[in-house]
Amino acid sequence: FCKFNELPLPSFLNNYFADVLCVPLLAHSSLLFIRMAKRNYLIKLTPTMIIFIFVYVAIVFEFILPEYSSKYTKDYVDILCYLIGTIFYVIVQSTKYASELPLSKPEPLP
Repeated sequence: FCKFNELPLPSFLNNYFADVLCVPLLAHSSLLFIRMAKRNYLIKLTPTMIIFIFVYVAIVFEFILPEYSSKYTKDYVDILCYLIGTIFYVIVQSTKYASELPLSKPEPLP
């Protein structure tokens, strides 16, 4: 939103906060898609699945894309940010609170 409207952001937010949020947002959107596709709203991502997302994002965005485009730069601090987001998401997913959230189920289609 801020970049789109050309509002200045502190450098930490502009450079690294998006990287911290990358894996949790990608993992949670994947989880929502899986839940809707399988119509099972109790499914949770395993830590292995979340770690796979972390490894995939780190390899693609920090090693592969910088080789093919100057738009992307290899930054090892980004990998640390992805790791922080991954640890946060694994902890949130494994808490008792996360397993007890009320899940609204859509009405079945006629």
